[in-house]
Amino acid sequence: MTSLPTRRGDTERQQLKFWAAYVPCEAQHKDAVQITLEQIDVIKRLTERYSPHLTSCASVFDIVQAHKNRQMCSLIGVEGGHSLGGSLGVLRIYYALGVRYMTLTSTCHTPWADSSNADAPKYDIRHGGLTAYGKVIVYFCVITGLSKICPLSNARTHPCSLVQRVASP
Repeated sequence: MTSLPTRRGDTERQQLKFWAAYVPCEAQHKDAVQITLEQIDVIKRLTERYSPHLTSCASVFDIVQAHKNRQMCSLIGVEGGHSLGGSLGVLRIYYALGVRYMTLTSTCHTPWADSSNADAPKYDIRHGGLTAYGKVIVYFCVITGLSKICPLSNARTHPCSLVQRVASP
C-alpha cells in the first residue's frame, strides 16, 4: 500500500515506489504482452492522477530531481519474463515505456529460464538454468541498463549463477 503525503513538508514519506506490472503465468504464450502493456498503462495513469505527489522516474537524474522536489518516484517493473512473449523487441518497447527492471521468471518456467516456484515441480529443471537465448536477454538487460538490479527472486539457483557470469564484465 502506498501513502501519499498528507501535508506540505512531509519528508518521511519521500521514497521510491516500484510498481509491478504482474501478469499470471496462465497468460504465457497467449496474451501476456497485451496484459503487461495494460498494466504499464495503469501504472502511468495512476502516476499522472497523483501528480505532483508521484512522478515517473526512469533514471538517476529523475530520482534526484524528484527528491529535490519532494516527490515520490514511480518506477515500473515487469514481474516475469513470460511477459516478453519471447521477444527482444518487446523488451525494448518496455524499456521505452519506462520499465526499469524485469524478473527472469515468475511462478512458471519461461522458454528460456527455469523458475523455482510452486508451478515448477521441485526437480523439474527444463533448461539447466538459462538457455542461450536467456543469456542474450540477460546481456541485453545489462547493456541497456534495463536491469542493473537483475531480480532473481523466482529463478532457480543455477540461473542465478549463470546471470552473474553473463552480466559480469
